[in-house]
Amino acid sequence: MPKTRLLLADDHAVVAQGLEALLKDVFELVEIVHDGRSLLNAADTLRPSIGELCLDHDVSGS
Repeated sequence: MPKTRLLLADDHAVVAQGLEALLKDVFELVEIVHDGRSLLNAADTLRPSIGELCLDHDVSGS
């Protein structure tokens, strides 16, 4: 059975790395992003099955 495609978004790189280590055997991690603009672009392009999101609410990318 294919793994569920996961887009991981966290504005703290260390947290994202930890989550990647925990989840990489269970999910197909399609991309890890660190800001809202990248999240929107990746979700539109990669079409993940699910996403894990923990970002500041600013989507301007600044």
